[in-house]
Amino acid sequence: MNRIPKIILYSFIYLVIGNAIIFAAQFKCTRVTDGDTIKGTNNDTVTTIRLVGIDAPELFKKKNEPGQPYSQKSTKHLVSLS
Repeated sequence: MNRIPKIILYSFIYLVIGNAIIFAAQFKCTRVTDGDTIKGTNNDTVTTIRLVGIDAPELFKKKNEPGQPYSQKSTKHLVSLS
């Protein structure tokens, strides 16, 4: 059985983890779109961020429609966390 030399394995791990750390950034929450989506800014860059593993009820786009059940409550809760 062929084994990967340790130097190659360690180099691969360093490249994967090292790049993830380099590209990490901090964003300031500027708007909560709904219960699982926020907009954040970082140095004049606006980014939409979807929270992984969260399936919150959606708000409807039209102002007169209330959205799915508990959509307003989930949005208010996310606002309280930010």
